[in-house]
Amino acid sequence: MDFGLFDEMKKQLLFLNINLMVGQQSANTDIIISSNILPDILIENNNKIFLNFPGEGMLIFNQYANFEKKLPVFTDGFISFSGNELFLLKQKNLILFNLLTTEMKENEITKPSNN
Repeated sequence: MDFGLFDEMKKQLLFLNINLMVGQQSANTDIIISSNILPDILIENNNKIFLNFPGEGMLIFNQYANFEKKLPVFTDGFISFSGNELFLLKQKNLILFNLLTTEMKENEITKPSNN
């Protein structure tokens, strides 16, 4: 089973095997996002790697380190998945992004009243 990590020097997603040898590697992410920003989140879901670039969006790579698409979603640091739904927190909003339809819903999170 390979696992993914981000090489900050080369700005590439790398997959290392059990012997810690590089198997697959992506292109330099500067080509994709044309900025010098580093990702703050790397998370795997359904054999895909999601890299969050603050202010730029989220890049999705397949299990061969090939870039698939850029999502126009932004988060303050929380990401979770449930089926084909991507959940993000941004300020006081919960954002639900459907990975199949690209439909996005945003709901404000309110503090429960003490009644």
